[in-house]
Amino acid sequence: MNNVPMSNPELMLACHQPFGLARGACIVLSSGRVLASSGAGVGYSDDDGITWCEPYEGRYADGSLPKLMNLVELADGVIGAVELRKRETSGVFYNEHYIAFLRSEDMGKTWSDGELITDAGRRAYPFQNALLRISSGRLILPVYAQYGWGKPPPDERIITGGYLDGEWVATGAHCHEATIGICYVLYSDDNGDTWQPSRGELVIYTDDGAFHGVFEPSVAEVEPGTLLMFMRNLLGRIYESWSYDHGETWSPPQPTQLAASGSPPVLKKLPVSNHLLCV
Repeated sequence: MNNVPMSNPELMLACHQPFGLARGACIVLSSGRVLASSGAGVGYSDDDGITWCEPYEGRYADGSLPKLMNLVELADGVIGAVELRKRETSGVFYNEHYIAFLRSEDMGKTWSDGELITDAGRRAYPFQNALLRISSGRLILPVYAQYGWGKPPPDERIITGGYLDGEWVATGAHCHEATIGICYVLYSDDNGDTWQPSRGELVIYTDDGAFHGVFEPSVAEVEPGTLLMFMRNLLGRIYESWSYDHGETWSPPQPTQLAASGSPPVLKKLPVSNHLLCV
């Protein structure tokens, strides 16, 4: 949409596009440095994002490139990251992936081989830019899982849309397969060495007895130990769930006052004002 003029261009401080951030992450380190990643690309800023270093590619010891989706600061300059990996035998089905947790001691230039968070027996897909460390030190990774047939061939996919002047016009980029989505979190109390799933899995249940899927969760810590999760769905509202025990259990999803098109919401807590920001 770069042909659409900005409504308030004078309010933009800077714009940098060293690499795509569609599935990346951006965090503020304890030093104040802003660190960003997408795929193998990494970059940082020491002036609150106004200027950036020349982007560089992180690599494994064998020279191959990681696919970074999330970042978190651990300790002593160590950065943690999440990578979604695909089994070599994977086809069109949703359960043939697993998540690995990586570490870097040089600002993302080199990465450890990675320790498995999940295997193909547990379905979990991390939402980008969602990994966080809460006040207790626990790492929280919101994830979702899809259950169903898988991704149908292009000529069998159901695309949302409508008729305009007698012509079919698609109104969404996604096709909607015969799947149901659930959300939960994975958490670690030992800096990512071991991980556990939250108890129970979240799905929308409405008064008419129907179940509706939720996808791509994002979490913020509202108060110490109290977490709020926003979830993508197709019911026209962002749905929320609350945890009051550092992410171990969650309340049934309920609609918020925020209207939603079906696109994923990103929830963050602003560090100075402690206000919540939803994009």
